[in-house]
Amino acid sequence: MANKRQDFLLFKRKENQNMTTQITLSKRLIAAVVIFTFTVTGLIQDMAGLHVYEAFALPPGASSYGAVNIGAVQSPVQSFQTDLFTGRAQFSVPIFAPSGRRGINPQVSLNYSSSAKNSWVGHGWSLELGFIQRSTKNGVPAYNNDLDTFTFMVGGINSDLVKISDTEYRAKDEAGQFLKFVFQNNYWVVIDKSGTAYTFGETPQARSENPHGIFCWCLEKVKDLFGNTIEYAYTMDQGEMYVQRIDYNSNEDQNFLSTHSVEFILEDRSDAFFSYITGAKVTTAKRLKEIQVKVQGSLSRKYNLAYEQSPGVGRSRLISVQECGTDGIACLPAIAFQYQETNIAFQSSYINWGPIQNPSTGESGMRNITGHNPDGAIFTLMDMNGDGLLDRVIDDKTYAQEANPWNVYLNTGSGFSSTPVIIPSVPKYYSGSGYSYIQ
Repeated sequence: MANKRQDFLLFKRKENQNMTTQITLSKRLIAAVVIFTFTVTGLIQDMAGLHVYEAFALPPGASSYGAVNIGAVQSPVQSFQTDLFTGRAQFSVPIFAPSGRRGINPQVSLNYSSSAKNSWVGHGWSLELGFIQRSTKNGVPAYNNDLDTFTFMVGGINSDLVKISDTEYRAKDEAGQFLKFVFQNNYWVVIDKSGTAYTFGETPQARSENPHGIFCWCLEKVKDLFGNTIEYAYTMDQGEMYVQRIDYNSNEDQNFLSTHSVEFILEDRSDAFFSYITGAKVTTAKRLKEIQVKVQGSLSRKYNLAYEQSPGVGRSRLISVQECGTDGIACLPAIAFQYQETNIAFQSSYINWGPIQNPSTGESGMRNITGHNPDGAIFTLMDMNGDGLLDRVIDDKTYAQEANPWNVYLNTGSGFSSTPVIIPSVPKYYSGSGYSYIQ
């Protein structure tokens, strides 16, 4: 009997006597499908009329700072969302950053997705500010701009790029943003419909580079038509890029220095993991510990992140985010995340696949676990009905040249159906390396 441990996430915010909002969503699937129970208990404090005032940089000769109304403070608890196309659970914790001149400020948030992988903010979570990178959909990039394709993420939009010329690209899915991508001098400039320019990887500190070439260009600067700017600084550790700080409320045209910043404090992690998807080893050995929001060098807000190690595989899991005030001591109740442990058991008996003889994919695409059993039938696992589960497919008379029907035993989530679905004969042809099916 083999057991597989699956992590499940529960969101919970400590209750307040004024108002408590509880949202519960349960989605149950058995065995191969995630059994997911999601609970949100959100705290909404009565903060009507409460406003925050921040000081902004003034042009030379100004005698005083004006109070700028930032707006009403809102609860950091965001509504749980379900992706209508994939069914994955999504949740977001925004990080408050005071608005800069003309409303230009960085958009920072911790985002959870039930389909997300491990990252520098724990398993299932991400914090992305913007990037353009070589696509890895077809494996390791060639590091050749004529052969590679590119993908981007900026302003919450994620899409592939379509090449127009050697220096100009367009988004495959613009989501109504009408973005123009210009690649020149080995870095990217993206211009949106308002004229705001986003610069990616202009300097080496904002590039993820290995011996093969540049893999990723990180968002380095945002500049609007009035010269107001946001600048991003990064640090690299063992091939992994981490954002270090964001400086904003500056004006490049008027030589105004930044007055606002968002700083990211890292810590070592015991569950470091690595990948070779870029063609070189990239190790994620750090995780985000703290976010500090500052105005004129003084602390405005601080966010403390706490983690636990999952008992199954020892992965870092984000268990709380706590927002603190200007002294870094007085804090709001933490937003807590609880993970439910559930063992998913596989059936005790196993399928006798028989010895693998002359393993080859040929041109049929049946490349998962293919072999000949003693009964003279070929087996493979394929998703035949599009439900995301691998079904058991049997092709009898393995060596026969005539077309043979397929017996498909559908995956029920707890095993395979006892009665097969028979797919009519599929013509074959001999390619020299074996029989392949005509699609």
